[in-house]
Amino acid sequence: MLEIGNWRLPANKDEMLSPQQRICQFEGLTVYAPEANNGFGRWFIPRAAIEIGTNPSLQARACR
Repeated sequence: MLEIGNWRLPANKDEMLSPQQRICQFEGLTVYAPEANNGFGRWFIPRAAIEIGTNPSLQARACR
């Protein structure tokens, strides 16, 4: 699970958990690739997750 600030994004899911413990859904998956970056691993996050996390008006629509 990736944690960015108070947001948590589980790997291989199309959702994230808000600081208020609400589930926010979006299109696309959060992916962890352990072999990427010369074996150090790398996370790939959908743009929608970043937009929801930074825009309160989108949180109202995407989170339940």
